[in-house]
Amino acid sequence: MIETREIDLIVEAGGKVTPEYRRIESRMREFEEIGYDRVRGMLTDALTGQAPIEELAELHALALAVEAAGPVQKATISNAARTAFQWGLIREYEKVARDNYEALRERFNQAARDFTTAAAIVDPSTAPAVLVGATDKIRKAWLDGQTNSQTLSALLRPLVLAATNAGVNIANRDAPIGLVLNTDRLHRRQVWDAWAEGWIALLKLGATIEAKPLDQYTPYRETLPIQHRQVVIGRGMTRDEAYDPEDEEYAAAQSA
Repeated sequence: MIETREIDLIVEAGGKVTPEYRRIESRMREFEEIGYDRVRGMLTDALTGQAPIEELAELHALALAVEAAGPVQKATISNAARTAFQWGLIREYEKVARDNYEALRERFNQAARDFTTAAAIVDPSTAPAVLVGATDKIRKAWLDGQTNSQTLSALLRPLVLAATNAGVNIANRDAPIGLVLNTDRLHRRQVWDAWAEGWIALLKLGATIEAKPLDQYTPYRETLPIQHRQVVIGRGMTRDEAYDPEDEEYAAAQSA
């Protein structure tokens, strides 16, 4: 089911929803605020007001029904109502889901391009103290690198949410490498290690930071564990040797 807090993050990052989506969302919140305890108050307020007697009768019957209902019945009604609201929100969000992903993808990719351009001028990991005597161009590039690195990190979660709410199953939401990186011909273990370090490490490794179109997403599997094998070192003698099974994939990619 759609999570409105996730949609809010997408909108804050540059997405949008339809007016009807907001109307349904507002109505859902108003409904949830009513609560069962408020029904009795609605009746007592109406008694001394100007409501028609027919309305009083309806409120009276409603209050009696609420008083008679147990926790299970109340939960059943509440869950059914929330499901109905959720399906209404889903139908509305589907109208803008792919457009939202494309809007966030463009923002992400622009930040990636600016980050890459700045990093080509000066290493973003350079300590600020080293730049005291640098030219304005280099200092500006360093600041641009910091700013766009932060933008990439801030956009990552909304981008993934936009993709998943557009119907794409992201295998690892915490590390959506297959969605935002081009890692062709790179060593898989080094990619994962660089991912843990951040955008600068990925760029230095040779990865291209670029969010892909939804129909081009492919999951990027995690690394296989380091394995061991017996290596012959002499007649009747062997030793245990650790090796990385990902080396074979990397070697094949390099020779392709």
